[in-house]
Amino acid sequence: MKSCFLFCALFPEDTPIKIGELVSYWMAEGCINEEGNHEESMNEGMTWIENLKDCCLLEDGPHNGTVKMHDIVRDFSIWVTSSSPSECHSLIISGSSLRELQPTKFVSSVQRVSLVQNKLEKLPESLVECAQASTLLLQYNSHLLEVPQGFLQAFPSLRILNLSATRVSSLPQSLCLLHSLQSLILRDCYILKELPSLNTLVKLQYLDLCATSIRETPEGLEVMTKLRHLDLSRTHNLITIPAGTISKLTSLETLDMSLSSYPGTRTCGERNLRRDWASH
Repeated sequence: MKSCFLFCALFPEDTPIKIGELVSYWMAEGCINEEGNHEESMNEGMTWIENLKDCCLLEDGPHNGTVKMHDIVRDFSIWVTSSSPSECHSLIISGSSLRELQPTKFVSSVQRVSLVQNKLEKLPESLVECAQASTLLLQYNSHLLEVPQGFLQAFPSLRILNLSATRVSSLPQSLCLLHSLQSLILRDCYILKELPSLNTLVKLQYLDLCATSIRETPEGLEVMTKLRHLDLSRTHNLITIPAGTISKLTSLETLDMSLSSYPGTRTCGERNLRRDWASH
């Protein structure tokens, strides 16, 4: 439970945390059982949520399906994760209007990095290798235009990468080196048009390309036999999904293509898509 609790400190102060998103992170990090189906994993995650609330470490958020951390509890958890290399050592600079990131902020022992909701315009070209880092959160940096090749190379063991709501138009080839990646979240990257081949990301379980500008699904998608959740909703430029791709995703549990421009999907529900595309 400690690891689950400390993960909550990665979110900015006073920010409601979506329970579904939080539990998905816990699954990707291996904090809760990954062997069951999505419903079973969510139920286990909800049990942890209730346990943390019972201990007054989390409280109900302002909206249904959200939780939040009291400021004092969050400050304590940040102190724990920043001062002890053995306690999910984390670098947390979130909601701070940070414009430039100094490479000296990173140490080799860091396990989680949160740079959420800043004003970063660029990332360092190179860093000390953070071989233990499992989570890198960069969402809501609306000025960020590029992820340098060398930056991702510093995180060879990443399991979670979130670049949602940034202005990146492409991703570097070094993404393909993240062989342990389980969750790749690119939601609301409105000008993202292309990705490198993902055929080496065979452990990926969660891929969110909602509201991106991709015209075709990423190369290598068909080899992701562990992929459980694929979000292609609001992909208004999507016109190509190679034949047979969806049927090869043998572990797929949820597929969202609502409001996608791909022919025949704009008005179809998820259940119909999965049935109709069984032979696609």
